[in-house]
Amino acid sequence: MRTRILLGCLGFMLLIFLGGCDKPDGEPPRILSEGQDYQLPEIKLLTLEEREEIRLLKEEYKNAIKDL
Repeated sequence: MRTRILLGCLGFMLLIFLGGCDKPDGEPPRILSEGQDYQLPEIKLLTLEEREEIRLLKEEYKNAIKDL
């Protein structure tokens, strides 16, 4: 009985291994020129109010973790 289970598992693994992929090169070829025309987004400078808000958030975070 144990031999049948082992042979069944081995057969199942061989079936998966041999029948798993018909064409390993089945993917379409990559076009190299797609990523060459990528343009970085323009930099948006922060206003003084936004900078102050970020500074306050950082300060609040530092104060919160100080006592840990």
